[in-house]
Parts: sequence; C-alpha cells; structure tokens
Amino acid sequence: MVEKGYANPDLVWSPQELAARLHDANLRIIDVRTTPTLVKEGWLPGAIHFDLYGISLNDTAPQPLAAFTWMMEHLFESRGVNLDTPVVFYEGVSGMRAARGFWLLE
Repeated sequence: MVEKGYANPDLVWSPQELAARLHDANLRIIDVRTTPTLVKEGWLPGAIHFDLYGISLNDTAPQPLAAFTWMMEHLFESRGVNLDTPVVFYEGVSGMRAARGFWLLE
C-alpha cells in the first residue's frame, strides 16, 4: 500500500496481505455488513459479525462521551479485540462501514 500513497500504509491491507496473515490466531476479521447481506452472501471463514452502522453518539459532552467509549470498549472486547489485536474490517460495497469500525477503534 506504500505505492498508493497512504499516510499509514501498515493500516491498510490488500487481500493478498490479509491472506498471508490468516494464520495469526490473534487476528480478528470483522464483517460489518448488514445481517440480510450476510444471510444472502455468506462470510469469510473465521470472521465475526458486528454491524456498527446504528451505533452513534449525539452528545459529546464529557460524561456521555466517557459512557460511549466504555460501551465501545466492551463491545469490542466481547468480540475478542483488545489493544494488541490486529483487526480487519470488511464489507462489500463502499467501505463506509469498515471505515466507521476503524474510526471507532481509533
């Protein structure tokens, strides 16, 4: 991904780079597509589903933001994600849902 000019190319994997890392037991592949799409099209072996689209925060005051951060930590932890977990988000269309997952982990 260096050749494409990404600022942090180590954070963006090609399908080939993902294939080379599938042996990593710590890797979490998160499918962020809608449930009807999963049922219709199936999913990658070993991937877990997490539809992040409906999760949002409308109030960024300190207390609601802290509660939202706590909730997101626990939602990701319940899916086996911690600070040392390599995570790949994937979807089938625009990348908006995958980008949202990345943003939420940031």
